[in-house]
Amino acid sequence: MTERQPRRKDVEPLRLPFLLTTNPSVNALGERIKEATPDWEMIVMDSRRFNRIADSGYLAEIHVGHVIEKAANIDPALKDRIIRDPVVDGDETANYLFKQNQQGMLVCWKKRGPYGKPEQVAEYDHLLMINFLPVVIEVKTSNAPHSTASKKGSLAQALTQESIIKKLRPLQERLSTDRFAYVMVVNQELINPNSHFQQQFTRSGGLIVPLATPHAEFTEAAAEKLQ
Repeated sequence: MTERQPRRKDVEPLRLPFLLTTNPSVNALGERIKEATPDWEMIVMDSRRFNRIADSGYLAEIHVGHVIEKAANIDPALKDRIIRDPVVDGDETANYLFKQNQQGMLVCWKKRGPYGKPEQVAEYDHLLMINFLPVVIEVKTSNAPHSTASKKGSLAQALTQESIIKKLRPLQERLSTDRFAYVMVVNQELINPNSHFQQQFTRSGGLIVPLATPHAEFTEAAAEKLQ
């Protein structure tokens, strides 16, 4: 069952305890991501540094990381405005502990779960500070544009109020702010102006950015380069 396609006037913003916003530098970084083509030599090299299955989603995360790194280091318009990793491994708050591992930055409850292990709350693909505004960048790649919010890992699920609160509540506590930029980087094929979830997200202040390379082309190139 696919999601209902409402008229735009039917869609109300998400009810969030935060303000989703942006600024010209965040928008400029979105444009860099939108225009960038993959540097496969660098992507393959980085993917082999970690013992992790290199699926197309993970490779897309690496690609977006390269765009961010280039913008932060050499882009004249952005290099003095981007702070990478405003939260680092071992940072903690009254309720949360941040941990860096091969998957990226994780956040767990400080109170241990029933088996004595910290219970994971959320994972971040990329965390930045741009012109003093905390920025969460999530990368979602899929060839299933009509997935619903009940499907784990789907774009629709990632755009729900519950998912966004899980991501931002720990950062609110750590960074003492309720203002964030939230950027969702997706396949071109997933962008649907009539999608209830996408309308709701953008009307709430979120930013959706398409990757430059179509999903099928990216996946085929990934398979070839990783042989």
